[in-house]
Amino acid sequence: MRLVGFADIHHNTQYVDSLPEGDVLIFAGDEDIRSFEDLINFITWFIGFSHKHKIWIAGNHDLYLEHNYDLVKRVSKEAGVIYLDNEEVEIEGVRFYGSPITPRFFDWAFMRDRGDEITKIWERIPEGIDVLITHGPALGKLDINGRGEVCGCYDLARFIKKIKPKVHFCGHIHGSYGHVRDEDTMYINCSLLNEHYNLVNDAIVYDLNIGEILT
Repeated sequence: MRLVGFADIHHNTQYVDSLPEGDVLIFAGDEDIRSFEDLINFITWFIGFSHKHKIWIAGNHDLYLEHNYDLVKRVSKEAGVIYLDNEEVEIEGVRFYGSPITPRFFDWAFMRDRGDEITKIWERIPEGIDVLITHGPALGKLDINGRGEVCGCYDLARFIKKIKPKVHFCGHIHGSYGHVRDEDTMYINCSLLNEHYNLVNDAIVYDLNIGEILT
């Protein structure tokens, strides 16, 4: 199963007219959806790609989505795409889980305090997830911003080590685009924009070994 991940486009959809081909297209949040019109514009653009399955989550700049779950879920379903907000979906035997939550930073959307509050979110991730999608990175995995600050979530890192997904897609920290692997998981930060909000990066492709999962 070929996964194609990207994040952090911030109203630059007009400049993204092609993405690598694959089976599942994954958007890991931050289009700056601030209104119903923004939501419809994003969905209309997102469904234009040819990938058989499309999954998306919100990011901290998608303020309209935080308090309009039922509407966003319905619009996505009617358009034939999958919106995940701390929930799971199974596609062709592969289990995906998506969460928009990030550690609190100023007063953006989908944020929780580090420690007990955010731990309650990560505790909801089931065992056996194959593909984890969160807006923000885990601590120590592609989480350094342009000022050299480490921004990842310690508690998310703990739970990833526990549940051992095959791959973890994130964005949020634009300056840490790329991928890194440990013994259990491929970590991918697929932010398309850099720290200066310039569109400089490509979506990242990951080929998931279905045979390994289903046997």
